[in-house]
Amino acid sequence: MAKVISVAVVLTFFLLQWMSVQSIVFDDSSGYGQQFDGVGGLSGGGATSKLLVNYPEKYRSEILDFLFKPNFGASLQILKVEIGGDVQSTGEGTGNVYHNVSKAADYVVRWINGAKTKHDLIIDYIGTLRKVLDQWGFQHTQIIASDNKWGIAKDMAKDPELKNIVHAIGCHYPGTYSSHEAQHLGKRLWSSEDYCQKNSETGGACWARVSSRIA
Repeated sequence: MAKVISVAVVLTFFLLQWMSVQSIVFDDSSGYGQQFDGVGGLSGGGATSKLLVNYPEKYRSEILDFLFKPNFGASLQILKVEIGGDVQSTGEGTGNVYHNVSKAADYVVRWINGAKTKHDLIIDYIGTLRKVLDQWGFQHTQIIASDNKWGIAKDMAKDPELKNIVHAIGCHYPGTYSSHEAQHLGKRLWSSEDYCQKNSETGGACWARVSSRIA
């Protein structure tokens, strides 16, 4: 017992010594960094998620609590949902409407309007359609673009109108990297689709590490 206590005392001493010489310096002389908007989840990925309405009410409530209830479960701030096609999933729509820019814009805004009028859901972010959104009275719905890589940042730098309508740049699988062009646009930078390595404690730790570095 005496040896165990001695070891504990020695370890505590060295830990306190180590902590006493550590310091963290915050320097905001060059301005503040990116704003952290939150952590979210993605429902979609082609046809991998069943529509929530298909679950019995008990399970729907449990799922929603685990996802969004504050200080419980994932406590997500954002849910990203792909606008469905004509199949029983939240997969991307593949109808003829997407072959025409005007029809596609009208279809997406009607979907947003339906979410509001039929289900009392307010869509905060969408991928495109500023003019049509404004015409329908959805000025509050912000545009995240382009759900690909950072390449759109170069286009935004050349096109003031495009830069003005994009609320944040959404990049897929950026890890902790963002391009020089994106960093200097003065826009919010989102990892709009990312992943952890495995559905386990190891994967969860990876996801937490990436999220904290982005923040």
